[in-house]
Parts: sequence; C-alpha cells; structure tokens
Amino acid sequence: MAALPSAPLLTAEPIAPERIEQMLNVLVISPLTRASPTIVGFLFGICMWNEDGLTYKDIFGKLFTVIMTLFSALAGLFVVFALLPYATSSIGHPVFLAFYAAFHRPLWATSLLSFLYLSHHGSFAWIHAILTWRIFSPLSKLTWIALVVAEPIILFFFSALNRPSYATNWSTSSQ
Repeated sequence: MAALPSAPLLTAEPIAPERIEQMLNVLVISPLTRASPTIVGFLFGICMWNEDGLTYKDIFGKLFTVIMTLFSALAGLFVVFALLPYATSSIGHPVFLAFYAAFHRPLWATSLLSFLYLSHHGSFAWIHAILTWRIFSPLSKLTWIALVVAEPIILFFFSALNRPSYATNWSTSSQ
C-alpha cells in the first residue's frame, strides 16, 4: 500500500454521462458539423464556374487575383500550421481553438477552390495545364458526382449510426 501513488480527489461533481453523450452526438455525429466544405464546393461549382471570369489584363482583375491568391495562401497555411496547437491542446487560447474547430474545414475548402478558380481563369497557367490533362477528365467527372451526390448521403447515413461515445475519436484523444 505504501508504494501506490496518492489518487487525486475530485473537488467538483463529474459531468453526467447523458450530457457527455448529448454533446458528442451534437459535435461528432451531426451531419451539419461536417457539411460546410460540401456547401462551399457547391457554391463554387454553381456560382463561380458559370461566369466568364475576370480578365487578367485590367487593374481590377490583377488586384482581385493578387488578393484572392494571398487570401487562399494564408487560409491554407493557417489550416495546415494551426493544426498542431489544436491537436495537442497544450498551447493556445480557448477562443483560438474554438475558431479553428469551427472554421478549418470551410477555410481549407475555400482555399483549394480559390486556387482552382484562379487557375481555371488563367492566373496559374501551369496548374491549369496539369489539371486539364486528358487523363484527369474522367476522374473529374466522377469526383464532381461524388462531391455533390455521395458526400451528403454518406454524412446522412453516418449521422444515423448513433454510436456510443467510447467508439468515437474523442475517447482515444482525451487520454
């Protein structure tokens, strides 16, 4: 008995398992928490691909291209490099962690789709040449169907699983 370390004493009542399960159902299993990249992709696909785009020769087109490129690069770098404080939860203000949790998916989707939009309208000719290669044409048609149709269906079926809280990633990451 003398070799055992002392156990910490709880100074507050633990949270009820029903409340923990309710929080996990709202945060992990709800399809609305993962729908933002699909919505961003749908808006880019419908709104921006149907237009002729800006001409790169006038000053407004150049300014728009530079601003959109900077925003896309900064948003992508933020999502990539802010993952460490979010994943470890050891450093970082709680407001920053909440901001990252709420906005990393739509920021990443907006960043990637902005680069695709700019390359589609002639800003990055080398990226456009790679992405319009003939071998990617069937793949792009299948990817569009997968993004628009299959992803919301998969999210719907995933949200209906009603998994217990110990079967989620929260149980492995909280220890």
